[in-house]
Amino acid sequence: MNRRIVMFLVATLLKLGILFDRRPLKTEIAVSSTRVSVRVPDLVVFSEEGVAALEGASRSLVLLVGDFSSER
Repeated sequence: MNRRIVMFLVATLLKLGILFDRRPLKTEIAVSSTRVSVRVPDLVVFSEEGVAALEGASRSLVLLVGDFSSER
């Protein structure tokens, strides 16, 4: 089901003119977990700044900085 949703979103983004380089494949997001260290989401859309930050990197790894806990 997720793949079907992703393909719909990709088709929609292409129709809107979102360039392919804003949707890198195999992006890893570092997480704080006892079971895994990174997650690989089905779809990530980067801002222009995000694309620039990853340019030339050997790996598409995103490190989240800040307090993202649900307790606020």
